[in-house]
Amino acid sequence: MFELLINKFYKNAIPNHDDGRSLLHLSIKDNAQNVTKFLIENTNLLNEVDKSEKTAIFIASEKDDKEAVELLIKKGADINKCDYEGISPIHVASLNLNSEIVRMLFNAGAKIELEKVTKIQQTIKSDFDIEKEYIQDSNSDELAKKQERFDAMNLMLDKIKNLLEIQAGDKKLV
Repeated sequence: MFELLINKFYKNAIPNHDDGRSLLHLSIKDNAQNVTKFLIENTNLLNEVDKSEKTAIFIASEKDDKEAVELLIKKGADINKCDYEGISPIHVASLNLNSEIVRMLFNAGAKIELEKVTKIQQTIKSDFDIEKEYIQDSNSDELAKKQERFDAMNLMLDKIKNLLEIQAGDKKLV
């Protein structure tokens, strides 16, 4: 019965949620494990993106859903797909200090320093350095925000490296 209902809705092309999330995105977000498992195994929604360009594996990493991450990896989900800010699933897992998901993604071939993130960091740093010379006191909030974004990205990359070093020290990697 469950399979029949899902197939009926899926074949009738359920419109995406207002934020662009697919049924798979929503099932992961709502922790509906049985629905999530069925959708991963029986649909082609693995790499669908929402309006923030987040995939199902990104949301599963964000929600610390190890089961969904593992299934999505096994089914071939894109583990390096970044959201619109250049953040990938391994970055989100590291921000959540979830070393198990970081290890799973790393062992599956996730890149730690993605080219897109590096370019964003360089752009933010470049913008920051240029604006630092010319900015007025009235715009100091904007300068602080740019510095904060740059610092946050560097911190995130450091966290990933630290989590991987800890795992390597425990001989849990690979």
